[in-house]
Amino acid sequence: MTWPMTKQTTAMEVYPGTETSKEELLVLADHYREAAEIMYRHNIGKGLLSLAPTRLCAIHAVELYLNAFLRHLGFGPDAIRAMQHDLTKRCELAREAKLMLRKRTIVHLSEMTEAREYLLSRYAPALLTSESQISRVMATLADVSKKVRVAVDRSELSIKKGPVSRPLPDVPVIRLTASSPFW
Repeated sequence: MTWPMTKQTTAMEVYPGTETSKEELLVLADHYREAAEIMYRHNIGKGLLSLAPTRLCAIHAVELYLNAFLRHLGFGPDAIRAMQHDLTKRCELAREAKLMLRKRTIVHLSEMTEAREYLLSRYAPALLTSESQISRVMATLADVSKKVRVAVDRSELSIKKGPVSRPLPDVPVIRLTASSPFW
């Protein structure tokens, strides 16, 4: 589907993000990460409320990175959307697929989900007084973004290169034919 929507398609017929590719999700996540990093540098020391937009962008970037990884694994947009903002579930699925996040990152993703930090950051940032420190949120974002990018890039490279079809050096190659004694 191309945007803008045609006359035959209305916003009610298409859920936003359904047509978004993993590559587009990664680019969008990168932009949210960059925005969070800029706001973090600009607002550090200006009070908790001034860091709410930073926290929201960082958490949203984490969610987008994990969504891109799940799309990379073949999960459809409906399955991902059904998880709502549950970073714990996304993390569990990513770990099952061997995404190697740091232990502190895994724990923090669960804590953020349990504390509903995404929703609090978005709708009630004044209630975030006891939630995770912004430096911890930024460290979680750094770990997730790096690991997802590496995993997706490695996978893409191996798909593009394909299997190695040449013999190892100094190893004799035995060609079997229909007349070979091993055949």
